[in-house]
Amino acid sequence: MKKSPYFYKTFMEVKITILGTGTSQGIPVIGSSHPVCLSDNPKDKRLRVSAMIEVNDKRLIIDCGPDFRQQMLSNKVSSIDAVLFTHEHADHTAGLDDLRPFYFRQGDLHCYMTSRVHEALKERFNYIFTTANKYPGVATLEVHEFINDTFTVDGIEVTPVLADHGYIPVHGFRIENVAYMTDVKTIAQ
Repeated sequence: MKKSPYFYKTFMEVKITILGTGTSQGIPVIGSSHPVCLSDNPKDKRLRVSAMIEVNDKRLIIDCGPDFRQQMLSNKVSSIDAVLFTHEHADHTAGLDDLRPFYFRQGDLHCYMTSRVHEALKERFNYIFTTANKYPGVATLEVHEFINDTFTVDGIEVTPVLADHGYIPVHGFRIENVAYMTDVKTIAQ
């Protein structure tokens, strides 16, 4: 039997759950009289941007903003394997403290971010990242800094995709045949 000249790659099963599609303020915006904010349509009630990507039995969360707790409860998420951060803005990171229940059940949590994001989070959440007299009720995060090279999370290849938010860099992620990008103004070709 003649071998096929084509190379076939076996793709892992990938499932993406969009946890939020709202603006940095969420939808509806507090106190707004815009028709979308006053709408009764459930599609006009949107949490801040985040996603969950499941590959086989692994669960990766992209960003944990201020709606993170509600997103996890609404989707009945009881465990996560890693959190990937796109950039340092509060609407993508302000839920960091809500990683605690996962830490209490699972132990150290793996978080992937650029050094820029890491520095911003250490400043904003110093009580989580301090080593001196650390409060026992906070999560211990295992921080993995990436640049633009592909890295592996529990055997899953993750390729960061650098883009421009307008005035700061932002990263999207390609995992198998799925790519997730947010807050992108321009992207290099």
